[in-house]
Amino acid sequence: VWGRAPSPATDGPTARCRDITRNALDDCKAPVRAVDVNDGSSDHTDLASDLTLALNDTSPFSLGDTTVKLFVTNKAGRQASCNARIRVVDITAPVINCNSPGSSAVSFATETTFRATASDNCPGSVSVNVVGENCFRVVGSTRAYKSPKCTVTLSGPSITVSPECKAPDHVEWEVEAKDAAGNVQTKTCALVFEGSRRKLDSPSRHYLRGDSYRG
Repeated sequence: VWGRAPSPATDGPTARCRDITRNALDDCKAPVRAVDVNDGSSDHTDLASDLTLALNDTSPFSLGDTTVKLFVTNKAGRQASCNARIRVVDITAPVINCNSPGSSAVSFATETTFRATASDNCPGSVSVNVVGENCFRVVGSTRAYKSPKCTVTLSGPSITVSPECKAPDHVEWEVEAKDAAGNVQTKTCALVFEGSRRKLDSPSRHYLRGDSYRG
């Protein structure tokens, strides 16, 4: 006996799956198609392109691990299945808001506090802290001596500016936000006393989890 030829009536397809990892999008979910977890499923008679692939669960998938079943169906209607793990990870850093005023008087009458906040695409706590500050004056286009009376105080996500800060004082503070997945964002906030005009937020820098911050 040399074996038998495959029979379309009795022999079904062979399902092969693979585990995949996807990055969460803005809604903290990731779309996945059946073909994404297919790892070369085949059939005795039908071409791979003629096989129908379907998942038992619907996309998009939430953060974390989800086990899905891939169904592979040939033209004769015979079916095979296999399991795959879909892992959705968060690599998006929080978005920092300096919450500084758009404009105000040349100086503040009393101590004034600015509290930075941050939002994230995925649920979970986000830590926000001011990690550094600098107060200086600018002569022409060059940084000059540090302002002797303009002082700032740091406390968690907040910075308090003294009423002695006035033109041409510059106050800068570095804010760092870290989400539950370990993604870190830093942003330099700036307050420039130039008459009635104040410059605000400067571009932020984005660090994924595992990266180290360098000032």
